[in-house]
Amino acid sequence: MRAKLRGWAALCCSLVVAVGGSGCASIREALPGLARGERGASLKVAILPLAYRDERGVVECDLCPDRLVMAPTSREDALLVTAFFYEVLDSHPRFVLVEEGRVEAARGATMAETMRNLRAREGVDAVLVGALLELRARMGDPRAPGRRAGAAVYAALIDSASQAAIWRGYRDWDDRAPARWQQGFTRVVRGATRVSKTALEVAREAVESLVEDMVRKVR
Repeated sequence: MRAKLRGWAALCCSLVVAVGGSGCASIREALPGLARGERGASLKVAILPLAYRDERGVVECDLCPDRLVMAPTSREDALLVTAFFYEVLDSHPRFVLVEEGRVEAARGATMAETMRNLRAREGVDAVLVGALLELRARMGDPRAPGRRAGAAVYAALIDSASQAAIWRGYRDWDDRAPARWQQGFTRVVRGATRVSKTALEVAREAVESLVEDMVRKVR
């Protein structure tokens, strides 16, 4: 997936202020099909690569409805987290995903231009945009880290016709220490000590939670 997603970062943009909040716009106003009561109608979605910041600067996301602040990460990490959205959302049949190669072929100078191209060529109903806000590395022994890993991810589903936000969400999570009974279970049953999660593993869990929230609210 890394190779397939390479080169996408040119689509994304810098976000410079703290999260304005998360919430959900009216789906029935944004999508006429759902407004007519067509509950469960399929939605054709293109996933655009996440915005990020690295040592060379920032990339832009002109479609993101909130202004965000991003800690330095990397292009590769942003593309990996973008891939997580593909993997998780692909398990929900109501969301018909445009293949990443076709998204790349429709790339424009901005995300808005890319969305217009995708609407014209692929007939997308919406695009999923977002940003990798932060990855906090695990420090110390993986079995008993001095600091547990964490990640912050933002995402928004944008209607391709109106450019209105259909849904948006934000997760800032840390790997949690297991309860004592869980530690004992791992030791006795599995014969091993639990290894704490990496920042990317926490990001994957954050993506799963975001997608679950989006699927529930867009229904």
